[in-house]
Amino acid sequence: MTRDLQLSVKELQLSVREATSIFELPEELLIEILSRLPARSLLSCRRVCQRFNIVTRSPNLIATHVKRASTLNTTKFCSAFIFGSNWIGGGYEHILLKNTNDSVTFSYVRPSNPLSCNISIVGCCNGLFCAEVESPCDENGGHFLIWNPITRENRYVLKPNVNSSRNPYIIALAFGYSHNTNDYKVVRIVSYPNQGKSSVTVEVYKMTTEDWSVYDVTTLPCSEPDQVPSQFNDPLILFGISSPYFIRPLKQAFHWITDSAGIEDRLSKAVVSFDIEEEQLNFFSWLDPFKIPLEEPVIIDTLNDSLSLLVPHLSFLNSSFDIWVMDDYGKQASWTRRFTVEQFDGLARPVGYWTDDLLIMTTYERNLFFYNLKTQELKISPFLRCLTTFCDYVETLETVSREIADAGRAVQ
Repeated sequence: MTRDLQLSVKELQLSVREATSIFELPEELLIEILSRLPARSLLSCRRVCQRFNIVTRSPNLIATHVKRASTLNTTKFCSAFIFGSNWIGGGYEHILLKNTNDSVTFSYVRPSNPLSCNISIVGCCNGLFCAEVESPCDENGGHFLIWNPITRENRYVLKPNVNSSRNPYIIALAFGYSHNTNDYKVVRIVSYPNQGKSSVTVEVYKMTTEDWSVYDVTTLPCSEPDQVPSQFNDPLILFGISSPYFIRPLKQAFHWITDSAGIEDRLSKAVVSFDIEEEQLNFFSWLDPFKIPLEEPVIIDTLNDSLSLLVPHLSFLNSSFDIWVMDDYGKQASWTRRFTVEQFDGLARPVGYWTDDLLIMTTYERNLFFYNLKTQELKISPFLRCLTTFCDYVETLETVSREIADAGRAVQ
């Protein structure tokens, strides 16, 4: 222990001994204590006294709380399709699922301001949600909404004002956090019709500057160019991205599955990525159809901090599937089949991972159940909704104001 650190510890101990109540503790110690509370309890603390109100709004406390909350997460966010009973069709609800004492409870998530139209969730990160709000009256085709459902703060983000088209083709959307710049970013990969089919543009919104950056995509850099078949050299493969919404970041990058032309009559797929820090779109990995069967739609996700694929077997009445994992991040040859989930009674599809060993699945009869990958045990949940998207969620006091970077903090 250095001399300066020894003196700092002694000063802190002296301050604690001299304090007669928690209200007199040094601010750094008060932050250490309060940051261990749930977000809703911290909101209540703001009404205790002026000092608590100031401390619980400080960037240092918010950053410390986000870091702790992310390691204790027990809640999942999902979009669910609610079938209409008194009308034709239905609509989407946004729901929080919590697994407590071997039972699943749920609550609804709605924006702070009531909206008259449906919203599409783009993603959630550190307690903040990002949604796309379509408005037929908006000349620019709508806007984005970023909000914290705990603090009720929200921010509307106008889409980039590109004069070439008011209705671009949306290839992919994402929302994430940059550690290096301590900033939240909204990412759009789009194509504008009057610029030609081969035109692909990446648009990045930074929350601290409130500006959009626009990049034209002409090439897709690759770390292993010798492993890439020729048909993947064209940015046109981006038009084959199958699930443009709700992509979770891994290692400071977003990843999507995209299709391309067949190789010897086999369907070929690849993974493309977008680096959040460098704001660079890359060719990430080719999926060898002779190694990984790719006849059915593939779900990309993360398992144990590794990129994973949920690959269904080819059969209309068979809900079996394999789970492939990229053991060495970025290395095409490291894809390994880790699990095989055998057929169930009736049709079912995976939605995502509840934990590293527990898979959440839904049936076409709107039943939800858990499947343990290690024990192969099933557990039915009484929650009756048809889930469509699924991801981790943490309750935090993270702010949507542009001053989030003023303190120079970073959530690790």
